[in-house]
Amino acid sequence: MTPSNQTTPRDTSAAAAPAKVDAPVLGVYPKAGWEERRRLFEAIERVYPVRFQGFDDSPEADLAAAVHFRGDEVLAWDGRSIPTLSIPAALERRETPVDHTIDLEFHPQVDDLFHGRSLAERTGLCWSPIDARPGDQILARSGDDPVWVWRLEEKWNVFISAAPLSDLEEGERLVDRFRPGCFLGLLPLLQLVRAVLMRSGWQESPLRAAMVVDGPNLQSERYGRLSLAELARNADQYDYHVSIGMRPVDSWRVDSGAVDLFRTKRKQLSLHFCGPDRAPRSDTKSPIGSSPGDPAGDPQDVLNEAACAARLALAWKRIDRFETKSLIPVSRVVSPESGVSTIAEARMMRRLGFEAVCYDQPAQWMD
Repeated sequence: MTPSNQTTPRDTSAAAAPAKVDAPVLGVYPKAGWEERRRLFEAIERVYPVRFQGFDDSPEADLAAAVHFRGDEVLAWDGRSIPTLSIPAALERRETPVDHTIDLEFHPQVDDLFHGRSLAERTGLCWSPIDARPGDQILARSGDDPVWVWRLEEKWNVFISAAPLSDLEEGERLVDRFRPGCFLGLLPLLQLVRAVLMRSGWQESPLRAAMVVDGPNLQSERYGRLSLAELARNADQYDYHVSIGMRPVDSWRVDSGAVDLFRTKRKQLSLHFCGPDRAPRSDTKSPIGSSPGDPAGDPQDVLNEAACAARLALAWKRIDRFETKSLIPVSRVVSPESGVSTIAEARMMRRLGFEAVCYDQPAQWMD
């Protein structure tokens, strides 16, 4: 196997993996609402096992729920009502962003993690509070104004959000829309997706503590004072997970006892990249944490990227060989060795299919 832009998910904790279910279909009405936000819906499909389908008339598929970019009327077919999220269709921008404090209620339709929370929301889109009716259940407010409501009356089963939802910009990530200061547009949609999945038997992996240890290898059951067997027993007792960062250069020889531990204790132990194997420091530039400015256009940067690509490809090849020999998956997450990485490396990691970088200092050059 060689690095590519298409990554294959690796199960590093089989005991905690969510149950597989057939992907429920959520209809998006009108179809233009789906087409105008295709990046956003495709990003959600990569995170959750669901499909979004735009439609104008009767939908072709049997829908589990609907997203409605129009008014707050319910959508129903064949005499039945389906859960519907009503979102304002207009995307009118303000000249100056407005700050809100969003108070979330203790309600079964709100995820437990958000119960009673007061969170900041800064929006550049115009939106108005919801005109709540008698019987409406308020899920979130901005001051005294309802901004997220559940309306359940006879055939009505509609969630109404006051916050518009625009498409992801080029290069924008889903997490950029679900972070402190920017979450209200996406939260009702994700809550609807999760509710649909729960009804179909999907189960989310439970929250557990996680630790990262860089440097150990599997050439012995002990690495200095660290005993892998004792670590696995302690993680099992106190229900946490440890990911070991193994240097690719150390993966050529393994101890059978250490390998057995990682095969049988996948809920407690897993492996990721520690590295890649370093070139001499003179070959690197712009370490993470510095502020070198934009290096684009620097001729030396092209040489650095070529050198980084070669090192990363070699690291991937070594780990791929280790996986084949040991039958232990290694997450394509990198913890840079000695806390040093470069802009060129970050670019190449993304291009070659690495999924994330675990780093303990702010990357100022990414701002």
